Amino acid sequence: NLSFLGMFLAALSMSLGHCVGMCGGIVSAFSQIRFSKITSFSYQLTCHALYNVGRISTYMLLGAITAGLGHSLSVGMGFRGVLLIGMGVVLILLALLG
Repeated sequence: NLSFLGMFLAALSMSLGHCVGMCGGIVSAFSQIRFSKITSFSYQLTCHALYNVGRISTYMLLGAITAGLGHSLSVGMGFRGVLLIGMGVVLILLALLG
């Protein structure tokens, strides 16, 4: 399906920019260890593994906290719609002004 392919390519290009901008510096700093004669392959692998475990567990923790807050608020459907529209407007304003 052409629309699915277009969405996939758009998401891939946007995620590439995010990864290069946010994680690229850290990963390239870890990669500089590779050129040192002091560090072993197992040390490099440990550094990369710890970085990724920390990154993924942080995303999981933030998601769990957000889900818990959302569940504890448990607002009515009418207010939820207003809240979602308000959040959408804020995101659009942040995108336009940021």
